[in-house]
Amino acid sequence: MEPFLQEIRRYKNKTCAFNGLMDFLVGLTRYVSDKETKALITRTITEIPTIRTFKEYRSTLAGTMETVCRQARRDREDMSASLVQRVLEYIDTHYQDARLSLQFAADHYHVSDGHLSRLFKKETGNNFSEYLIKKRVDKAKELLDKDHRMPIAVVASRVGFTDAKYFGQVFKKYYGLTPSEYKDHIILS
Repeated sequence: MEPFLQEIRRYKNKTCAFNGLMDFLVGLTRYVSDKETKALITRTITEIPTIRTFKEYRSTLAGTMETVCRQARRDREDMSASLVQRVLEYIDTHYQDARLSLQFAADHYHVSDGHLSRLFKKETGNNFSEYLIKKRVDKAKELLDKDHRMPIAVVASRVGFTDAKYFGQVFKKYYGLTPSEYKDHIILS
């Protein structure tokens, strides 16, 4: 903001300074989506003709910019949360796709895998792969609860695991039983 204010101050003609500030504020409205923030910018634009001193220019612009920046930070946080929410919904509906991974999701949403990884961890407390594996194992348990006669390899495949042996190890990690032992437990209950 300081370089802009210095440029405004250089103008000897108040009309030039006025036009520079107006152009800046009008341009700013194109990048603001919040209605209250746009209304503030509009009020600032209508106040400009009454400004008499550079100090008033500075004060008016600083107050407006502070509000705009605060709103931009909130918007960025909302977008981050919104992205993670969309990724969670995507996982819920596509967990059975064996190709699903952090990179796959990042590509799908046109963000870097590092960015998505950080946001995901921040918003959910889990890393992406942990969340996906837990989702798949939980869905596998649901399948076994519905039909204990289903072969383990079929269950693994239906929830996105390509290796039935690995699926068995992961299942045991979460439930304390292999899928076969879990099936036997269901039959005995």
